[in-house]
Amino acid sequence: MKEIDLSLLDLIKNAQISDLKDEKYLEENLLPKLGLNNERPKMFPAELTGFGLFFCQYPIQFGKYLTLLSKLKINSYMEIGVRHGGTFVITNEYLNKVGKLKFSVAVDIGYSPSLVKYCSYNPNAKFVQINSQSKKFRNYLKNFESIDLVLVDADHTEAGCLYDYDSIKDIANVIVLHDISNDNCLGVKNVWESIKKESNKFVCFEFVNQYEQILKKENKQYLGIGVAVKREYIKSKNIII
Repeated sequence: MKEIDLSLLDLIKNAQISDLKDEKYLEENLLPKLGLNNERPKMFPAELTGFGLFFCQYPIQFGKYLTLLSKLKINSYMEIGVRHGGTFVITNEYLNKVGKLKFSVAVDIGYSPSLVKYCSYNPNAKFVQINSQSKKFRNYLKNFESIDLVLVDADHTEAGCLYDYDSIKDIANVIVLHDISNDNCLGVKNVWESIKKESNKFVCFEFVNQYEQILKKENKQYLGIGVAVKREYIKSKNIII
C-alpha cells in the first residue's frame, strides 16, 4: 500500500461548510487537489493522478455522492476494501465536517500504513485488517447493532460483492457499491441491478458521470457509485432528500 499525503485533509478541514455542500465546488475545486490513484492510468485523466491521497474515484461522481451523504445524517461509517485509504479518510473528514461521526471502520485484507497513522490521531476511526470474505469478518460484524453507512469496494466478482452485501445488508442503513458502471466489473453491476429491484425497501441513487476524453479513448465506462438508502431509515431520521 502507498503512503498517502494526509496533510491534504486540511483542505477539507479548512473549507466552508457551504462549499462542501456544493457539488460543483467539490468536483472542480476540492477533489482534484486531493490527488487520484494512478495504478490504472487508462481510467483517469492524467493531470489528476499520481499524488496526494491516491483515492480511486472520479471527482464528477464522488462530489455528487458526498453532497448526498451530507443530507443523510450519517453518524457511523464502514468501508470494506480501502486500498491506500484515500476514499476512507476523505469520507471521514467530510462527514465529520458537515455533521458528526461517532465512529468509522476501515476494513481491508491488506495492511495500510497510512490508515494506521490516521487512526492513531483520529480516536473515532479504526482500521481492521481482515478478509471480508470470511466467517471471521461476519463474526466481527456482530459487534455492531447498526451502521449508518457501509461502502462495499472489495472483491469485485459477482460472488464476492454479493457476499459482502449479504454480510452487511441487515445492519447497514445506507449501502453503497463502487464500480456499478465499470465495464470491467460486470459482477458488481449485476449485484447493483438486483438491489435496485427492491424498490419497496430502498431509495436508490446512481452517480455514473464519465470523463468524455476517457470514454472516447477507451470506449468504456469506469467506476460508478450506487447508493441504496433504506426507506425505514429515511422515515426514522426525518430525512429530506
